Amino acid sequence: MDLNKDGKLTIAEYERFSRSAGAQKFVRNMKERKAIEQWSAMIGVDVGKARAAMNLGAHHQRRRSAIHRQRNARVFAHRRRQAIARRHQIVAHKRRQQRTNHWAQLGQRYYAAMKRSGGRREL
Repeated sequence: MDLNKDGKLTIAEYERFSRSAGAQKFVRNMKERKAIEQWSAMIGVDVGKARAAMNLGAHHQRRRSAIHRQRNARVFAHRRRQAIARRHQIVAHKRRQQRTNHWAQLGQRYYAAMKRSGGRREL
């Protein structure tokens, strides 16, 4: 922690230490060790067994969260696909309506008649 080895800890040295990954890992490990020791003392079990039980629980928790993440990803992918299909369906419906409404059919008939007659007007 004391970078220039002068025996005094400056604010900058302390801030640099407190931000370092090693210091954070050290503090986290100390908290974890103390928590396991307290828990094992409370339930009256050997510290090693308590640590093993806690690791097992942590593994289970990680596995469950991974399974839930995968399930949520599947659900959201399905919702996305459904939304896209719904939009396509709406667009197709609107196109169908445009194609089959009265004025559109009149225009199609007019266009077909013009093609038949070659643009000549029949009197």
